[in-house]
Amino acid sequence: MPGIGRHNAGRFRTGSASEAMAAIMKETRRARLFGSTTAGAMLASRMFPMPDGYVLRLAFADFRTPGGAVAEEVGVVPDQQVRGNEEAVLQAATRWLTRTRPTSR
Repeated sequence: MPGIGRHNAGRFRTGSASEAMAAIMKETRRARLFGSTTAGAMLASRMFPMPDGYVLRLAFADFRTPGGAVAEEVGVVPDQQVRGNEEAVLQAATRWLTRTRPTSR
């Protein structure tokens, strides 16, 4: 069964863990991604409140796919760019699924 991923469609923005998952699924060809390029926010960081009210954000790790690709500040580019809202992305994914579904015997 083919996998489908959707990124940044309509009012929803994706990042961090969902970007990592999308990158892995795309690289291993376990899913086809539809939508727009992700935000490119894949650094692991921790925030430390400071006494003066500011917050120190310390990045301590970056994410790499099994193949070594880095998506920080670049994002994950979908297999099929789709402009528009969630409905447009869903329609594009449905058209692709309809074309690639194995025929029953």
